[in-house]
Amino acid sequence: MTTYQNFIGGEWMKSSASKSAPNVNPANTDDVIGDIPLASREEARRAVEAAADAFPKWRSTPAPTRGRIVAQAARLLEQNKEELAQSLTREEGKTIAESRGELQRSINVADFCAGESRRLTGETIPSELPLNFAYTIKQPLGVVACVTPWNFPVAIPAWKLVPALLCGNAVLLKPASQAPAMSLELAKALSEAGLPKGVLNVVIGEGRAVGASLATHAAVSALSFTGSYAVGHQIYQQLTGLINIVIVPLLSIVPALLYLKMRQLGGEDLADALAGIEEADDRGTEWQQRMRTRLSLHTSRSKGTDSKRPET
Repeated sequence: MTTYQNFIGGEWMKSSASKSAPNVNPANTDDVIGDIPLASREEARRAVEAAADAFPKWRSTPAPTRGRIVAQAARLLEQNKEELAQSLTREEGKTIAESRGELQRSINVADFCAGESRRLTGETIPSELPLNFAYTIKQPLGVVACVTPWNFPVAIPAWKLVPALLCGNAVLLKPASQAPAMSLELAKALSEAGLPKGVLNVVIGEGRAVGASLATHAAVSALSFTGSYAVGHQIYQQLTGLINIVIVPLLSIVPALLYLKMRQLGGEDLADALAGIEEADDRGTEWQQRMRTRLSLHTSRSKGTDSKRPET
């Protein structure tokens, strides 16, 4: 049985926390995958400090060099894709086909971002003053904290941290404590690809301890959170006036719009459309961000069918 460790300052560190939680296979609750120590506020603070110390050197690293590290990490993920997919399914519970697809999407993100490393360009701006040269350049934010959910345990961390790293930021990742293994594998791949120590740190723990420490630390310049509306709203209130940038996509109400033209669609067509919406929601075992909680039905009558009623 694995005892998970935090990744702080480029080193795998056993947590000093006394509190832990079992990592259980949701498809077989007798299969205990590992033990997850829930990190303390102090461990989160050390991780932020490690990122802050590593940031100045990382930001001065040429972007194409950063891109080569990201590309090499993608190749390492690709080499171990099947093994990682099996682990993802065992830990999170989605089908093996979906796990393979999620790993491939993460690899694709890394490849795309690696290519962008040569396109982090600014622009020149015509000046109204003679002999003046106006231009813009892109600068990293600093230490960026990322808080990710359990439903896409490798894709969402990749979507957040890979672009942030490529742009010269130092990153601190807090994955969902229900499914942390893939985030640790992502950190392992980046480390083996040559990412300098401290540029990426991963701390596993509860949101009330680790998440709150990241959100309120003075060295954190931006925070990206994906999760529930209630937690996102709480984080946003905490951070108002403290952090320059807060990105909070909330997993709550996602509407589906079904547009029907009367006399063009019959009962069987309507049933097929509703079945398609239901299938999109139910596909897979994970709670997906695109789950529908509201269905809007828009109908339109053909002209001349009822002169007394306007089209609706």
